[in-house]
Amino acid sequence: MNQKEFILKEKKLILNSFPMALRNELSTLLDSIIINSQYQGQGTFHIKFQNEILNIPTRIYWEEPKLLEPSTLSQTQINLLNCIYTRHHNGCIREKYLKKIIDSNFEWSSVFILQLCGEYIIEILELVYQHLLKSSNQGILNTITENPKYWALTKNRIVSYWNCYYRKSSRHPKVGFCSEDYVGFKIIKLLEAKKPKK
Repeated sequence: MNQKEFILKEKKLILNSFPMALRNELSTLLDSIIINSQYQGQGTFHIKFQNEILNIPTRIYWEEPKLLEPSTLSQTQINLLNCIYTRHHNGCIREKYLKKIIDSNFEWSSVFILQLCGEYIIEILELVYQHLLKSSNQGILNTITENPKYWALTKNRIVSYWNCYYRKSSRHPKVGFCSEDYVGFKIIKLLEAKKPKK
């Protein structure tokens, strides 16, 4: 695949990651940045947002845009770019861009925030939890309500990552967390308590 085909494929991947109503803003954004990557985006996850199926990349491998002036982008485009980079393969970059969308007024940002809840980086989970404590979380709650299977999968991932990386054991009692102290379980508990009852 040549470089032009590669870039077109990456752009198509991102175009399918957001609601159709954002297509023009997103196309303009993608035309204004340089997509520089040695690797193709890996896999997608499917999630419903306001009855529209979004196909969001599991990981992207783009270099961060270094010379892009935020003043040349609309607020919507800045938020789109920030959401895109929450899918970056580098956890530090995901965390950096999560901080930029965590208080976003764009409801579609909640899809990207919720996806990060099912990942293993504890600093990201702490950021999300602190945000959940102080906000109404309506966008995230709407996403959970619209995607019960996806929410169940996210909860299973939280349990799996705790069990694999963070579970306190009797052999190493000073390392890890009991389930009630693990931030992932705190996120589940908080969102389940706020979730609309059927």
